[in-house]
Amino acid sequence: MSEQRSVFISADIERDRIDLSVADDGHSSFIRFTTDQARAIAAELLACADALDVMNPAKSGLGG
Repeated sequence: MSEQRSVFISADIERDRIDLSVADDGHSSFIRFTTDQARAIAAELLACADALDVMNPAKSGLGG
């Protein structure tokens, strides 16, 4: 049996929120963010990705 994963992101303009839903074969999660929270999380994710790129020169094209 193959494992399926799904990610859904939606923006609700009337209620000023972003909804994130993540599901796999046996579990699902639903999280609702304000626009400010979503921006803060996006900034943290980008900072983490940038840090990983710096620590992994082969992947970022800086070495290898």
